[in-house]
Amino acid sequence: MKQKVKYIFRQVVNLFKFMKYFKVNRNSLNAIAAELMRNTHSIEKGLSIDNVRLGFGHAKQKIMMDYVDILSKHDSIYYDEVIKMAVSSLEAYVNYHVKRNYNDDFIPIIKDFLLKYNFYIKDSYGGTVKINYKKLKFDIKLIENFINSRHSIRNFSNKPVDEKK
Repeated sequence: MKQKVKYIFRQVVNLFKFMKYFKVNRNSLNAIAAELMRNTHSIEKGLSIDNVRLGFGHAKQKIMMDYVDILSKHDSIYYDEVIKMAVSSLEAYVNYHVKRNYNDDFIPIIKDFLLKYNFYIKDSYGGTVKINYKKLKFDIKLIENFINSRHSIRNFSNKPVDEKK
C-alpha cells in the first residue's frame, strides 16, 4: 500500500511540474484533454479484461480527477465531452468493483469525486459492454450503427482551427 501511495504522489508531483512548465492556455488545455482521454481509455481497457487485478489504475484515476477539475473550469464543448467520458469511465470502474465486493482506500475518493460531477453521468459516455459472441446474431444495422458512430481524423493541416468549429 505504501508503494501505491508513493506512486500516486509521484504522479501528482508530475502533474504540477507539467502545469508549471506549460502556462494554462488553449494548447496546454488540449494536451490535458488528450491525456485525460488516453487515461480514460486505459481504465476502460482494464475493465474489459477478464479477471483483471481489482484495484488497478489508481494513479491514472488520480490524474484523471485532477484533469477533470482543471478542464471543468473552462467552457468548451470539446472539454465537456472528454469530461463526460472520463467521469462515466470512473463511475463504471466503481460499479465494477462494488459488484465484486471490492473496496480499498481509493474507491471512496473516487465516489466523492463522482458526487461532485454526477450531473455528467446522465448518459453513459464511458465504460464497457459485455458481448456474448455465441449468442450474437449477424445484424447489418447494428454494424452500420457502430461504424457510423465512430469518428477519426486522418488528414491534418497546419492551419489553426476556428474555435467555433
